[in-house]
Amino acid sequence: MTNASMAPHVTAVTVTEAWLEAARTLLNIPDHRATHMMVHIAEPTREDPGTRSDVDHLLDDQNYQSVETIANTIFPRALAASSRDHTHLAQRYTAMYPVLQKRWRRNKFGTYFGRITAYPTADGPVDQLAAVINHLVIENRTSNPKTARFETTFAVPGRDDPTEDVAGFTDVDGKAVAIFEPGQDRNRAMAFPCLSHCSFQLGRDGRVHALAHYRSQYLLQRAYGNYLGLGRLLDYVATTAGLRTGELTVVAGYVQLEAAVTAVRRLAAQPRTQS
Repeated sequence: MTNASMAPHVTAVTVTEAWLEAARTLLNIPDHRATHMMVHIAEPTREDPGTRSDVDHLLDDQNYQSVETIANTIFPRALAASSRDHTHLAQRYTAMYPVLQKRWRRNKFGTYFGRITAYPTADGPVDQLAAVINHLVIENRTSNPKTARFETTFAVPGRDDPTEDVAGFTDVDGKAVAIFEPGQDRNRAMAFPCLSHCSFQLGRDGRVHALAHYRSQYLLQRAYGNYLGLGRLLDYVATTAGLRTGELTVVAGYVQLEAAVTAVRRLAAQPRTQS
């Protein structure tokens, strides 16, 4: 018999539907915890405003950060919208990064967007996202573009040989964005970053898809904002590269519904809606 808490799989159209279905899945597990949960979102920038507002009210009741605040740690949408191009966005974000880290306690060790646009290496910070976008542009111009990439969470940008990762594996066909930095993060097992890596795949139909891996995830505090931020990041990468936005898959090694179970149950029981 399969354990219900092992490898549950959620498939949804919108971010809102994905979060609600993930909540229902965990609510049906006695301790509201699961390992290797996969959430697949077909249109990862779409959401239902009414349910989003309900989630924000619930987060506020628990003194948690809003959905938008969480999403912005992964992709600062407003800043991107007012930037000339990706280089300008990365420069502006880097300039304000120390303020973000000092002003908000949760950002003490950094933000996800900070890690992917200024990943710390011995040779200085590396803008991984610029490399991903450039790679997609180049592949899309070829007659037979590569569509899938082999990657590993051990990949460290900025090495002398960018195709070889620290474990000796070779990235023969892919582009990944690393978040975890062993030198800084290995002693913070329960803190930032919970998002380990994010990889992008170019489909034959000209859409860009993304796969993100979390070692741990809180469903109420973080998951809705995580899904939305990743969807916006995917949309930004795709459109900046002149391509179309595809589907998002989020895998959490460990996920739990950690608070307000009764309130989440009421919210999850509401009829499904789409925007």
